[in-house]
Amino acid sequence: MQPGSRAKTLLPRMILAGKLVGLLTLLALIALGFVFLTPSHPTPPPPSAYRLAPGLAPEPPDFGTIPQAQARITGLRFYSSLKYGDMKGEHQYAAQFDKNRTGFIYWQLTLDFPAPGKPVDVPLHFLWSHPDGTIFYENTITIKLEADWTNDTYYVWDGWNKPGYWAPGLYRLEIYSGGKLVATSSYEIIP
Repeated sequence: MQPGSRAKTLLPRMILAGKLVGLLTLLALIALGFVFLTPSHPTPPPPSAYRLAPGLAPEPPDFGTIPQAQARITGLRFYSSLKYGDMKGEHQYAAQFDKNRTGFIYWQLTLDFPAPGKPVDVPLHFLWSHPDGTIFYENTITIKLEADWTNDTYYVWDGWNKPGYWAPGLYRLEIYSGGKLVATSSYEIIP
């Protein structure tokens, strides 16, 4: 045996033993609550105040009124199309859509109201959420009621001109007027 060869084989073992003792000490301190592990990445921001609670199944629509226009909401329905801006013609309204056949999802809001006698602008704020409750489309639209109108229909849509991009799950829509919920409904994307 050459001088110093025993030291060469013992040194790596001593380093390994030291690391093992250090690791066991750290684990003991964690178990006793003396060390708190924190992630190296920043914590995510708090969820939006408008985060919607995810549901389990499509809900029937719930309608209210829009006092500013004395309008009664008479319909909130969903349909799918592969065409952008497809608001004319017949539509197949549904509460479930096949992921592999769905491009754009449209929501259609129908209102009945007494003729206002003069043009009226009514702002509506909507929140459209993913299945996990996060908002993917939030906006305020202004609907314009003409002086002699007694009903009208409004459309909003989102999606793609090709199918397959919607994640499966339950999507929810909430519409507010003057800070109050006036309509809500949901639909499901199925695999």
